[in-house]
Amino acid sequence: MRIYSPSPWLWLGLHLKACVFTLLLRWKIVKDDALTPDQSDSRPRRDPEPGFVELAFLASRRAVRFLSPLDTCLPRSIVLYELLQPLGGARLHYGFLRGERGIEGHAWVSFRGEVVGEPAANVSRYTEVPLSELEPGVRDFTQAVPE
Repeated sequence: MRIYSPSPWLWLGLHLKACVFTLLLRWKIVKDDALTPDQSDSRPRRDPEPGFVELAFLASRRAVRFLSPLDTCLPRSIVLYELLQPLGGARLHYGFLRGERGIEGHAWVSFRGEVVGEPAANVSRYTEVPLSELEPGVRDFTQAVPE
């Protein structure tokens, strides 16, 4: 059985991109700008190298952990989305559920229909809310969260 080992250039390139996206995200947090990227998916689809998606996931986690003041699912998902978006088929999701501490939110990424980096059972607990409904003044998204 052959274990995939990414080339050092692919590893370095993905980690550098993840760091750049994380630093841009940090700058947006400081400036209090909107964090969410444009989700239009008009790019042609390309097949990633074997192991690319898993490596992008690891790079996004590492970059956010060390460079972002906010190490939560939202910045990690945004950085991962930015890394996968050039291949086409990446989607950023936002979901909410009523938990013990009130309404809890979660962000995750899917790539070509499959959740990346976490069990699908974990994200299936959340009620997904479209990004358009999360914009200020559009509507109270908490109405969409089941009791």
